[in-house]
Amino acid sequence: MLQPIATENALISGSRVAYGIYGKGKPVVLLHGTPSSSLIWRNIVPKLVDAGYKVHLFDLLGFGLSERPWNLAVDTSMTGQVSILEGFLELWGLEKTHIFAHDIGGGIAQRFSIFSPERVLFLTLIDVVSFGSYPSKQTKKQMQKGLETLIKTDKNEHRAHFRE
Repeated sequence: MLQPIATENALISGSRVAYGIYGKGKPVVLLHGTPSSSLIWRNIVPKLVDAGYKVHLFDLLGFGLSERPWNLAVDTSMTGQVSILEGFLELWGLEKTHIFAHDIGGGIAQRFSIFSPERVLFLTLIDVVSFGSYPSKQTKKQMQKGLETLIKTDKNEHRAHFRE
């Protein structure tokens, strides 16, 4: 079984969020997408550390080892996740950073970068969605239909997605 890389926890915006920090040097923040977690960066982290970066990552709220809020008032949308990112930047003392983002992490990074451009040194987007376009109406319908099937699916089938 793969070991998590978000091994610490912090209370951000009233929710428990898992995170990890690796290496020394120039700061970089990694934002994952859906339906994954920070574990998706497991092969990238050592390369960034070797290149002289201090890597900061976290499991988005509702993903990976982070809390899955039962309260429907808790905003886990891309817009809502921006406040989680801002909370971590404050916790980590990062005024400016490089951001690497994948999938919906890219939507979060785009929104953050638009409203706080002075805090972003470089923004690297990998196969991302636009923060205002996800999910599309069709995708939303498919997600709603598939939810019942997803709930009934054995947890080991979900874990197969993260096998090396």
